[in-house]
Amino acid sequence: MQGMQILSWPRYPDLDLNYFTWMLRQNAKELVFASKLTAKVSLLTKRPVLSLHNASMGAPSGWGIPDLKTQLGKNLFAFKQKIGKDNKPVSKKEIKRLVTLWQKRLIESRLREYLWQLKEVKKDAFKDMQKKIKDIVLPGFWEKFSAQEGVCWEWPVDLLKKRIFFLKHKCLQERQRLFLFFPLLIKMLKTGALFLKGGGRSFVLPYIDKFIRSSYGDKDIDFAKAFFDFITQHVPEVIILFFDETVHPKGPTLKLVIAVLNKEKEWIKGLGVYGKGELIEAQDIAALSRRYQIFFVSAFQEKTKPFSFREIREQYPNSYHPAWRDGLEGLFYGTQVEFLSGSDIKELVITDTGPVPLGQYVRLKLKEYALIPQSKESFWYFYATLANLN
Repeated sequence: MQGMQILSWPRYPDLDLNYFTWMLRQNAKELVFASKLTAKVSLLTKRPVLSLHNASMGAPSGWGIPDLKTQLGKNLFAFKQKIGKDNKPVSKKEIKRLVTLWQKRLIESRLREYLWQLKEVKKDAFKDMQKKIKDIVLPGFWEKFSAQEGVCWEWPVDLLKKRIFFLKHKCLQERQRLFLFFPLLIKMLKTGALFLKGGGRSFVLPYIDKFIRSSYGDKDIDFAKAFFDFITQHVPEVIILFFDETVHPKGPTLKLVIAVLNKEKEWIKGLGVYGKGELIEAQDIAALSRRYQIFFVSAFQEKTKPFSFREIREQYPNSYHPAWRDGLEGLFYGTQVEFLSGSDIKELVITDTGPVPLGQYVRLKLKEYALIPQSKESFWYFYATLANLN
């Protein structure tokens, strides 16, 4: 499927598909940049690198990190054997705290909104729904709900019920994913550190999630801070590269996040658009890693003016900027980033192989243009599923 070609886009029948393909080819350079930067930082420092890709603007660069078979070659079998020998398991209490923080941000905020709407539209249905979601409600939920405010959109009751049940299903699914993923991530980073000490060239693990909702600024940093603490305490030698893109290059809200997170201890360095506008070089990160452990970076290095998808529809800019993804509803339909992006749009494109979800098409084409092969290695597929890479 990776070589498929787009024939039409039903939602935008007048869109210049050659221009769209050109945009994807430019976008693929972000994947290449992320792949090369992370590998070289690990090579220069001889330390494992965890690359975090903040959905949704920063998510695509996460698809550019090659699988473990590409990274480790013939050492992959020994690597997998060593993972199972870690005799210092992560405590369930630590994992539960992280999972709870994640759920409060990405499940409960939506759940409260849908329940509030349901209460305004049909109180009987709301009371019945209260009983059906008891198994996913965390302490303090109803206190926050009682203070919920909003505008009643009078959505159909059936639609609200459908969305609430979807969130319940997603909550249970994500709990299971995170309880499996966080301990595995620590084991793999530890084993990666041993691999490098034994003469390995480089080791990088990617992870896509909504670590920080940029539009919230420093009002949404609890999960990120707890996650950074968790990783660095268990794997002190790790270097974290946090990838995101911004539609506000002169004043991205992540600069405020960096400043707030550095108040207790100075461990995060913003570079490029998140710093002083400097070019991001692996050698500089390697030198700075003696002082900092976490680096906020962009995979886009140029100085062109940002534009949104709406502006593409109006004028077809002759330059490129990652902000072109801003406003393209349904961009991640068919990928694991779909839920993280918060979009309900089920966007399809027509290809020479038939109808394909837009996100799946974009993901496959970006990897194709970046020369990142689709992995057929079973362990990596398992990891990639837990890390939201599929």
